[in-house]
Formats: sequence, structure tokens, C-alpha cells
Amino acid sequence: ELLDNDGNSCLHYAAERGYSRLAAFLAALSSPLLTVQNKNGKTCLEVAEENNRDETVRVLNRFMQDGSQRSTPSSSPSRSGAATTPASSRSGGASVTASPGTVESPTKPATAAGTSPGSTASKSA
Repeated sequence: ELLDNDGNSCLHYAAERGYSRLAAFLAALSSPLLTVQNKNGKTCLEVAEENNRDETVRVLNRFMQDGSQRSTPSSSPSRSGAATTPASSRSGGASVTASPGTVESPTKPATAAGTSPGSTASKSA
């Protein structure tokens, strides 16, 4: 685990700042991050609560509940290795799928890293 000198993970920082979509992505990527306690004994959920990050608290609670129900398809990564974020953690109710090698902008659809929308990545034989 990568922690700073205070024992905070990247998920602690996302929770502190209220970055709900990032918190959902990180929780889907590595569910053990949900239980990491910093040097003050705080989990990412407690940090979000302390900072009044209500949406982030809802997202993290959802992942905590999903963690106890790992057999359900909605709580596990897809076969392609992409992590799916719960629909309600994003405005508009659409699901966020974060695949390795993709970059998503809040205003543009996800594209393959190193390409621009409308272009196609060339494959070499």
C-alpha cells in the first residue's frame, strides 16, 4: 500500500476533497483501500464524513455494502478488467466504466489514451 507520512491513502485524499467519482474509481480498483486507517485511526469514509462530503459518503457506503456482497455482478469488475462505478455516484445517473488505457473527461466521452475523439488507434501487426 502506498501511504503518506500520516497514513493517508489516495482514497483518503479523494474523500477529504469530495472527489466522489475518483473515490468510486479507487474503491472499485482496490476495495482494501476502504478499510485502511490513517495515523489518526480514520478510514476514508470517516474522513469524508468529517469534511461534510455527503455524496462521497454515499458512494463509499455503497462500496462498503457491495464489498460484503461480492457475488453480485454489479459489485465486481467486468470481464474486460474494467471497473464499473455505481450509477448514482455520477450526475445524470449514467454508469462510469474505467478501463485500463482510457481517459475520461467530464465533458467528452472516454477515449483510448494517446488518441483524440474521432481518431482511431492504429494497430501494428
